[in-house]
Amino acid sequence: MWQMADGAKSSLEGADYCFVKGDANYRRLLGDCAWDYTNDSFQDVVGSYFPCPVVALRTLKAEVGCGMDKVSAGPK
Repeated sequence: MWQMADGAKSSLEGADYCFVKGDANYRRLLGDCAWDYTNDSFQDVVGSYFPCPVVALRTLKAEVGCGMDKVSAGPK
């Protein structure tokens, strides 16, 4: 989605929201890059290029992500 065609980009400008569904589309929003899960915010990454606010719905299936809270693993 980083290389969105000008026509698609201009049709989304001024939209209230764009809903994106699925793990593959979420990875496309992030350029399928290895972002730091906790230090890189979704807004900083996607908001820097996408022409309107984005709501991304996904089930985490890949190691690509950003804007997540750090959670400790293991028993408490």
